[in-house]
Formats: sequence, structure tokens, C-alpha cells
Amino acid sequence: MTVRIATLGGRQFAWGLTWVEAAGRKPARVIADALGADAGAWYTTTGDEDAQLVGYADAVAAKGRVYSYAAALAAVAPSGIYVAPLDDGQVWYALILEGGVGAGSDAIQPEEQALTQVQALRVAFNLPVYVMQGAGLSLPDTAEFDPEAVVQAKVPALRRHKPASQFGRVIVLLVMFSTIGGVAWWQFAPRKLGAASGDDAALAEATRSAYLGTIRGLTAQHPTNAEWVLRAWDVARRSLPPVMDGWRQEGFTCTPSPATCVGRYSAAPGLPYTLRPVQQRYGVHAVRLLDDRRSIEVTVPAVGGGEPAQWTDDQVLAPLPWPTPAVDAVGELLLSHIGLEIEPVTAEDLSAANAAPAGALPLVREKLAVKEPRLPDRLRLAGVVHRLARHGFVPVGMAVTVGHGAAGEAWRIEFARLGGGGQ
Repeated sequence: MTVRIATLGGRQFAWGLTWVEAAGRKPARVIADALGADAGAWYTTTGDEDAQLVGYADAVAAKGRVYSYAAALAAVAPSGIYVAPLDDGQVWYALILEGGVGAGSDAIQPEEQALTQVQALRVAFNLPVYVMQGAGLSLPDTAEFDPEAVVQAKVPALRRHKPASQFGRVIVLLVMFSTIGGVAWWQFAPRKLGAASGDDAALAEATRSAYLGTIRGLTAQHPTNAEWVLRAWDVARRSLPPVMDGWRQEGFTCTPSPATCVGRYSAAPGLPYTLRPVQQRYGVHAVRLLDDRRSIEVTVPAVGGGEPAQWTDDQVLAPLPWPTPAVDAVGELLLSHIGLEIEPVTAEDLSAANAAPAGALPLVREKLAVKEPRLPDRLRLAGVVHRLARHGFVPVGMAVTVGHGAAGEAWRIEFARLGGGGQ
């Protein structure tokens, strides 16, 4: 990934970095995940701690300080899609969104391919397109921007990331193996449950322990904070562009604990497609080529909020009843958000299905799904999530299709709540 260097106002700027969502990782970890532990790179960051983006390049052919042009633009320019022609028939473009650089942009491509990508970004994000002054590109409905507007931007210069030493990696591996070994020994060491198999007290304790372990495994599927799905939505929209390197997005799914989004892409009609740039951007292990050889899945980590619930013994054995019945939660949601479709509520008695010990109160899991045959805006999603959270329902999964396939535009979020029932 060789970037272009241009000097503006006495400062050197780099065009064509690869940008990925940090999702709580240090820049060094982002680069290692994408390029490998042995790779060196130059990098910079934008955004705050909760929504940090890392832009990197494996080679920068320049002496002295070099700044990311896209990062500088993000610091001083409004949200939009910025386009500039280069001197060899290539075109640079970047998606600037709320002070950050969109993943898959800050790209340099042949003119026809770049302009196709720009139009796709315009439709997907409903943002204005700004073309460099005097560019002469054939793009309708655009405004101009001054390329030297970034000169005074207060952004850090690119920093050098050095690969980990072989010695350092050996130490890390030794510690990792010793830890794994310790965990394995602890898990598989024999444990005594009672003095004799016929001891009623020991059997009761074994039943209680088994039930608590099973239910804690189920509660771990339920995040503590309903907001995780909104953060995941933001990450997916920033990190999974509608079109990249000849691949067109069909949709994405997001799950909690840990919060992760998986985008599905298929080969875009009429465009050449290639896998390597996608693997360089997200990391080899984050990109999976599907069996049809014309579709891929890209996995990106979301930013916190999906931590699993940690129930105490008392909460498992004597769960509190829900504040309201599910029918009231559904009715209130339908009144406040016209046009939603809600799948029938299902209820599962987890205590009966998992051999609850004597004296344990019923523990019930209720599920419902909310969907709509169109793409939502974030405000509407937030309204649905917050409304159901008041009744104890938290999102446990989200699926979005963007309209390129047979499914059309749609979204669906599955919600669940755990409690003692009683309503």
C-alpha cells in the first residue's frame, strides 16, 4: 500500500491510507491484526476513544513529517464525500463523517471505478460531494473545496509503528502457553462433589451447582446495556462501506458479547473485484471467502456495551418478576412507532427445561423481534431500543439488508428479557 505524497503550504500530506475501526484496540494491535506481527507501518488516528479510527500505510516515501490529508480534512471540513483527480488518470476520494474518515475510503483508484464508488457513497450516506477546485470531473450536483484548506489543521504527523521483536514474541507465546496450560489443568482436574454418591446433601449441592452454571451460560447471552446495538449500528455504517474494491454490500448482522458486526458482500456487476485489498484493510482472519467464490464476509469488532449479564446466585434462584407484561410493551411500542412489524412473543421456562433445584423460583425468557421493510435512521432505532429497554427487553441480535439482493431493504432486531414472569 504505497501512498501518494503532495506538498501543500509547506507541509507534506499523504493520500491513500487504509482506515479501520480501532474498537478499543491500540493502534499497534490494529496494524498487527491487519498486516501481521512482523509488519512495520506508518499510522495516525482520528476520533475519540469510543470511536477511534486508525489510518495506516506500510510505506511512506518521504523525509520529514508527513500528515494524513484525509485526517486533516476531517478536522476542518464538514461531513461529505471529497474527490480529487491525480496526475496519472487516478482519482482520490474520501468519506468524511462526523470528524472521522470512513473505512474503505481515502482510496486511489482509476477514474471510472472511483466515480462509481463516490456515487454509491452519496446514495448510502445521503451526503454532499465536494470536488477539488478546477478538477473538471464528470460528477453531477457537486460543490468545490479548496485543497489547501487543510494546511492549518491541527493533526498529528504520521507515526512509525515498529514490529515486535522476535524475543518479545517468544516471551508472549511462553506466557500464553503457560496460561492456557493452567486453564486446561483447572478445567479438567477431577473435582469431588460429595463424600459419597448416595449423600443427599451432596447430590442437592451438585444439582444446584449444575443449574447455576447452566443458567449463567444462558444469561451471558444477554447484554447488560441495550445501547450496544446502537454503537454496533454506528460501527457497521462507518466500517463497512456500501462498495469497496469491486464488492457490493448486501447487508450486515451484529451480535453482543463481544459486540461484533459481520458484513456480507457480493461481486458488484460490471466491476472488477479483488480480495487482497480487503484483507489488507481488515486483516486476513477477518475476511472469509464464501463457497460461491463471489461473496465474502467481513467481521469488524464493535465498541463495548455488549458485556454479558453477571447474575448472582440469588438472582438465578429467585428472579424478580417483570415490571410489565409483554403485551403492554408491544402495544406501547406500536403506538409510539407507527409502521413497525412485531413478531409474536415467545416464552421459555428455563427453570423447568434445566432441572432447577428444589426451592428455585421459575425463570422465564421472553423473546420478540421488531422489523421493518426499509432502512432505518438511527433516531428511529434508538427510539425502539429505549422504549423496550424500559420493560426489561435488551437487543440480542440485529440484521440489516441494504436492498441489492432479493430480500430488499429491511432491518430486524431480536430482543429478550429474563425474569420471574408473574405478569
